[in-house]
Amino acid sequence: MKKSMKLYAPGRLFVVLSFIIVPFSESGIMMRITLPDVILAAALAILLVRKQIFSPGLSISMILVVSFLATSIFSLKPASSLVEVLILFFLMLCMFVTYNTYYNNLRLLFLDISRAVILSLLIGLSDYFSNKVGLPRLFPTRAPGEIVSAFRNAGQAGAYILVMLTILLPVRLSSLRNSFSAREMVLINGGIISAVVFLVISGKVAAYAGFFMGIVFLNVVQRNLRALLATILAAGIFYAIYDNLEDISPEMNKRIQEKVETRITHNIDGTNDITEQGFIADNIRSSIKAFVDNPLSGSGIGAFTPEYSTHEVHSTYFKMVGETGTLGIIGYTIFFIYIIRQIRYKPLNRNFFQEQLWEYKKIFLPLYLGCVISWAYTYHLRKREFWIMLSLILIINSFMKNENKIDSVMESTESE
Repeated sequence: MKKSMKLYAPGRLFVVLSFIIVPFSESGIMMRITLPDVILAAALAILLVRKQIFSPGLSISMILVVSFLATSIFSLKPASSLVEVLILFFLMLCMFVTYNTYYNNLRLLFLDISRAVILSLLIGLSDYFSNKVGLPRLFPTRAPGEIVSAFRNAGQAGAYILVMLTILLPVRLSSLRNSFSAREMVLINGGIISAVVFLVISGKVAAYAGFFMGIVFLNVVQRNLRALLATILAAGIFYAIYDNLEDISPEMNKRIQEKVETRITHNIDGTNDITEQGFIADNIRSSIKAFVDNPLSGSGIGAFTPEYSTHEVHSTYFKMVGETGTLGIIGYTIFFIYIIRQIRYKPLNRNFFQEQLWEYKKIFLPLYLGCVISWAYTYHLRKREFWIMLSLILIINSFMKNENKIDSVMESTESE
């Protein structure tokens, strides 16, 4: 039975606008609240009123939340740790809301993610060129020389786009694409191309590295022509934009060149030693010191600054070490293993559509491992796109476990 549009429209709107990370204010409590957060809360309220909701993955996710909550008992700043735990719990609801919005219409989730990526690029371009000609911008507080206006910074844009590209690209490279109409595939292809373009102009080196390693893993695992052609196409788009970026946006080109030089070039040619000097080395040293000082709980989640550094730990893994200690490491390890098992899950006897889903996940896994590498520099648990991605995998597995749901995915989504 199809859901009423009134019931799941807020959930869909949340996904489509999930790229908006600019808060309502730059100070006070409103600096932590964005438009998608409000929509997420509304969608959750509707789901609770319906009292017909599903919560797969909730228990394992709660283990992560509880392990972080335990660190707040020993935290150097208990109030800050509790705020971080509440943020994590709220973001975990992204998975809950997304699953219950799309659990009967998997294809629609792919299409809405494509819409989100395309819309994020269009808004960025609109604000960029509006600034050039003196027109009002949708997000006026963002840097005028960057095409990432709905994000707080280019780093967040790169992290978001990497995850969405990881979700969309396997659709194109697997037989799952045959479940979509030609019109729907135009939308998905547009999302993929927009994601590659946005990834390049984000200047996020960690996202570059994650996508590059994901493509390498994909080619190693797949060893087929389609994966190779996807690599060549992505590389061509990257090169075309990067080579002409100075003409397109001098400000953006300058920032990206500086990041490439400091993060990559100077470490390769020996000018810098990433293990001894610079922001990354300081993060690692401070994280290890926090763990040595407090091996059970670290500094406490969110309590790392200013006791150990003027900046929070950027790496997810060193954040677990320095801010959550042994308790958080155990909780995160359980959670990480759970996700890998969900990605690798397959029923012994599969029908045609379930085989397409399994093929999708086989392509998704190496790209996901690329994200895992990227998260060595970013903190992905605080990113709503990560929880949307996890809900996608859980929805796929629900279809792989229940043959009675297959008919619903084959229905046309164009009327939605």
